[in-house]
Amino acid sequence: WLHNEWEYLTSTKTSATLAQRWLEQMASAAERAGIKIQYCMGWARFALASVQFSAVNQMRVSDDYFFDLLQVYDFPDNLYLGVSSLLAHSVGLRSSKDVFWTTSVQSTPVYGNATGPYPPIHSVVASYSRGPVTMGDSIGYINKTLTMMSCMKDGTLLQPTSPFVAINEYFVYKSFGQDGPAGEVWHSDTIIGEYVWHHLIAVILSDFYEVNYHTFTQGTDKGNLYILYDHSFEQISYFEKNSILTLEPVQISNFSLNHLAPILDSGWALLGELEKWVPVSSQRFQNIQSEQNEIIVTINGVIGENITIVLAYLNTEQKIEKKSFSCVFVDSNVITLSSSSSSISKSFKKYDKLIPKELTPISDVNGDVNDIRSTVNSCQEINFTPKNYH
Repeated sequence: WLHNEWEYLTSTKTSATLAQRWLEQMASAAERAGIKIQYCMGWARFALASVQFSAVNQMRVSDDYFFDLLQVYDFPDNLYLGVSSLLAHSVGLRSSKDVFWTTSVQSTPVYGNATGPYPPIHSVVASYSRGPVTMGDSIGYINKTLTMMSCMKDGTLLQPTSPFVAINEYFVYKSFGQDGPAGEVWHSDTIIGEYVWHHLIAVILSDFYEVNYHTFTQGTDKGNLYILYDHSFEQISYFEKNSILTLEPVQISNFSLNHLAPILDSGWALLGELEKWVPVSSQRFQNIQSEQNEIIVTINGVIGENITIVLAYLNTEQKIEKKSFSCVFVDSNVITLSSSSSSISKSFKKYDKLIPKELTPISDVNGDVNDIRSTVNSCQEINFTPKNYH
């Protein structure tokens, strides 16, 4: 670990240049070998020094999972990445969370009959770190369902554009004990082209906290219209500049994960793949085009993969309608899903919205795209209810 090597070598504390030379030589050797470096257990000075070296692309931002397994502390120290990820992200490093167990109770030669508490929250935090997602289960103990919530069928990670970092108001509360959340509330976003999806998690919260438009978007948007939905689809609503999301007190066993999906010019909103922790990611959605009468979504996948995509729109009564589609990758790694809109109507306040009708699947090759039994890639509308992610 970097901090050990720094602290326990007399030479690094007596020479003004040795530590710099050490980092330079590591980076140079990695570049010659064509590999990347993760700085593990480093101080802030290592993160700052990393900007000199293109070979360094990630940094451990959590403590060891070992402490959670042995319950050294009365809180999951391995989870709290909101502040350290802010530093890593600001200097261009991917955050790395330590390993975790996907199955709580395991018998291991090292830890005996140990318990790794609350696998779902570890899984979601690792998925939003933008670094590696590393399961540390013993052989035969990996929970496949939980593991696959982070990736495609071939293991490609589905990640946001920026990692979970503490919201600005978090630091206000830490400093003054007011005007912020009494706990860990973090923000992330996904950017695809000109569109931004926002993600907000309350890992642990001891009191109610009201999240307004500015807090949810962290000041990055200017009056955009959104659909707000939690990951289990228990609540879905319209969200604009004057809207408020009230976060209830939670523990890590029942954390809350919420998303904002932009309502595009066509009236459609892409809610994404709700069987994944990151429902909208650039790895899954290659391109999104929205014009006055349709939205065209280009979806990446793996041959043999079957995924569910959820879209929503505001109907003529200004209620949110959802459409779910099962998309099967049969003969290539790309599917294009297209919608058409009609019937212009007045929407909320001064906004004119096009009210979508039906969604039309379009194959990337010729074929009967409406027949799920066909031999080409296709999408078909289905009834879909996300599972309880806790």
